[in-house]
Amino acid sequence: MTTIRKPGPTIKVGVISALATKVGVLPNDYRSFLLMTNGGVPEERRIPEPSDIGIGVSGFFSLGDATSGDLSMTRALETWAGRYPDGYVPIARCEGSNLLLMATGDEHAGRVVYWDHDGEADDGEPARTDNLTPVADSFQALIEALTDDAIDDAEVQRLLEGSTGWVDPDFKPTFD
Repeated sequence: MTTIRKPGPTIKVGVISALATKVGVLPNDYRSFLLMTNGGVPEERRIPEPSDIGIGVSGFFSLGDATSGDLSMTRALETWAGRYPDGYVPIARCEGSNLLLMATGDEHAGRVVYWDHDGEADDGEPARTDNLTPVADSFQALIEALTDDAIDDAEVQRLLEGSTGWVDPDFKPTFD
């Protein structure tokens, strides 16, 4: 399990049960994480995902303490209410004000997706799902996927090695 820096305040099972009553099913692995650390900033912060862009996790939301700032679950639920699809709860803030969401419905409880706020619905429209990218089948799988590795794109690394930039070899400027 990754090291969590700046964990949230200690909470009791009742606080987690209250959240579950509000949002839906919370899997045991996520409940255990909340009891152990109550959110916080992971030491390893990158998650590889299907498009290979890599996701940077700023931190996991904490319960029960409104002073957690950007990592307060209360604040997250208020800020993003109605902006992501029903059946999910925000569990982490990512770079660029994006989120990791966990499915809370009985059938898919525990699946984690990346929510890109740039693709969210316009005001007054229902939340979209085409801005969700699957990340992990469970919270434990998410934690195990966290890494401190930089984006591993061999072609990008090769092109950048020893240079100050990359020039498209097919680029042909024209002058009038």
